[in-house]
Amino acid sequence: MRRATNLHGARSGFATLGLIALVFVGWIARNEVVRLQEATRIEGLVGRLVSADPNQLPGIIKELDANRQVAKKYLLPLVSSSPTTLDEKRSQLHARLAMVSGDPSLREPLVVELLSNKVVYVGPIRQQLRPWAKVLTEKFRDILRDEKHDTQQRFRAALALAEYVPESDAAWWTEQDREFIA
Repeated sequence: MRRATNLHGARSGFATLGLIALVFVGWIARNEVVRLQEATRIEGLVGRLVSADPNQLPGIIKELDANRQVAKKYLLPLVSSSPTTLDEKRSQLHARLAMVSGDPSLREPLVVELLSNKVVYVGPIRQQLRPWAKVLTEKFRDILRDEKHDTQQRFRAALALAEYVPESDAAWWTEQDREFIA
C-alpha cells in the first residue's frame, strides 16, 4: 500500500508540475500575443498619424500616449529623419507632435512650426505645447509686440497666447496688441 501511495503521489506531483508548467507557458504565450497585437495597433496608429488631417491629430496622439514606449519605436525614425519632400516634412511634424509630451527637446522645433507652418497647424501645435504655456507665454508675447517680426509670425504668436493667457487676465493684453490682432 505504501509503495502504491508513493507511486501515485509521485505521479500526481509530476502531473501537477506539468499542469503548472503548461499554464505558465500558456500565460507567456498569451502575453506575447497581446504584446504583438499592441505593437501592430500602434504601428497602424502611426500610419494614420502621418497622413492625418491636422484636426484629427489630437485624438490619434491621445491613443499613442496610452503606450508611449511602443509608439516611440515607430515615431523616432520619423522625428530623426531629414525630410526632403512635403509629405516627409508633414510626417516629421506629426511625429514631433506625438512625441513632444515625452521629449521636451522637440518643443523648440514645434514653436518654429507654429510660427511658420500652415495656419491649420496652429491649434494642434499649441495644444501639444500647452504643458509649457508658462514658459512660452513670454516668448510669444515678445514676438507679438516686436514690430520687426513678420506679421504672420506675430499673429500666430497671438493665437497661441489666446490659448495660454487666462481670460481672467484681460489686463495682460495691451491696446497695441488688440489693434494688431483686430
